[in-house]
Amino acid sequence: MSVYLNEMELLKKWEEIITDGGAHASVRLGDGEATVAAHGAILTMDFVQKAYPWVAQRDRSYCGVLLPNEDARLRLVEALRQTDFLGILSQTNSWMFRPLAEMVLQFYDIRPPYTFYAFDNYILSTKKEFYDFFKEQSVLLVGQKARCLRRVLENRYGWSGIVGTVDCPDWDSVDTAASKMSRYAYRTALVSAGVPGKVLTVYAKKCGHVGIDFGCGTDLCLEADEAGLYAWEMAAGPQRTYICKE
Repeated sequence: MSVYLNEMELLKKWEEIITDGGAHASVRLGDGEATVAAHGAILTMDFVQKAYPWVAQRDRSYCGVLLPNEDARLRLVEALRQTDFLGILSQTNSWMFRPLAEMVLQFYDIRPPYTFYAFDNYILSTKKEFYDFFKEQSVLLVGQKARCLRRVLENRYGWSGIVGTVDCPDWDSVDTAASKMSRYAYRTALVSAGVPGKVLTVYAKKCGHVGIDFGCGTDLCLEADEAGLYAWEMAAGPQRTYICKE
């Protein structure tokens, strides 16, 4: 049975793993990821088209993937199997949230040793302790907004160990992004890249590093800076409206 970690326990575990030098991956299974994992296997594509507007509208920005995509489904499931800490939604008011996540785990027989709340990445992005720990750590930023995030982390929070940034706007870029990640020497990859990001987070682990699926924590950090605030001063959650022009 999985051990559940709250957000501060999760951060403490990350600190211990990063300091001790082990390889690790923390990945979140959000509603978009659950949809990708379920389509064509648990849910028919016809049903998915009707149930999810972002699928019907072919909105690549929702989670970086257009469906159907069997390659994305298979590689996402493999990433979920290889993650050490898995973030799962707790909401039961819709079958699309916790119920579908549990169906995915059961269908694919995924048994993570540790679980946490799927939005702890955002919650931790509002904690000063998070920024203080990573301030001098060797970090690689991965995702479409990585360049903007680097500027904010260095200028507002004083991070001094960011070794580089890797872009990954969508599924078509996942292998190129992995190749670029391999060019850097880093301890931790903070990855915010939707479904492709799950594969890249686990790729960091495969290379002996720590991969953290930071998700919309990036958006919260950027939106706070745009408002002239530190992340822990934000009253609202991430709106995902920030457009990175760098």
